[in-house]
Amino acid sequence: MSMPGERLQEARKRYFETAREAAAALNLSPFTYHQYENGNRQFSRHAPRFAEFFRVDLQWLLTGKGAMKKKGAGLDVPILGAVGAGSSIQPFDDTPSTVEIGRIAFPDPDTVAAVICKGDSGYPRFQDGEIIIYYVRPVSPREVVNTTAIVETSDGRRLIKQPRSQPGTNLFTLESFNAPPEHDVELLSANRIHSIVLP
Repeated sequence: MSMPGERLQEARKRYFETAREAAAALNLSPFTYHQYENGNRQFSRHAPRFAEFFRVDLQWLLTGKGAMKKKGAGLDVPILGAVGAGSSIQPFDDTPSTVEIGRIAFPDPDTVAAVICKGDSGYPRFQDGEIIIYYVRPVSPREVVNTTAIVETSDGRRLIKQPRSQPGTNLFTLESFNAPPEHDVELLSANRIHSIVLP
């Protein structure tokens, strides 16, 4: 039977070619994450997060028992190429003979919800009226520092922002694409964003 680190590596390879890429997506040190995969460090405390992130069954990840893919684990969609957003155009097509370059996983319906974006402070990445799909399980604001997330402030606002740590404090600076930064903000929680859907 395989070891936990080997199963973690197997799960990771479904979505990321290298451990470094997975570590960056998980906001972990590449060295630390690599130790989890090569068996030099136990990851049982992080196993629920890894199982959810890589969309595998927690029991399988920890013990090797049962099926790798968790029940009801959403939908995997092939990535068939790239499309240009500037002067460079990448050819691609969606014929059956097209070679996949990767896959993207859509989450289970019971793990996500949606909100409608209002306002233009996130423009051009987020536009007024777009639907934002987000993970309903809240995380600590520290887990989404330097990434775009839905955050809840202590005064009851819910915003799409990029939280930045303020050294020596429990406060954050909130940044967005098209608005001045807001300093000294207390955050209660955050939710990771999965995707954007056009209305």
